[in-house]
Amino acid sequence: MHLRYEGDHDELYFRDYLQEYPAVAKDYEKLKRPCGKNTNTTVMPIQRRKRIFIKNYTDEAKKLYGRRYERENR
Repeated sequence: MHLRYEGDHDELYFRDYLQEYPAVAKDYEKLKRPCGKNTNTTVMPIQRRKRIFIKNYTDEAKKLYGRRYERENR
């Protein structure tokens, strides 16, 4: 289950970007892979890199796709 706040469409932008750019999706897959090992020495740096990766490409997607998910009748 994912909790979403009204007007927060970051996950959708990120998903759309990954679907349109398979090379970026592959990079994301590689970044996530070590998370499965779940050791204390690797989890925090990997989580931080993952968070930065997601933020950067979500911001890029918002520039590329504009207001794709905003309601028309506000």
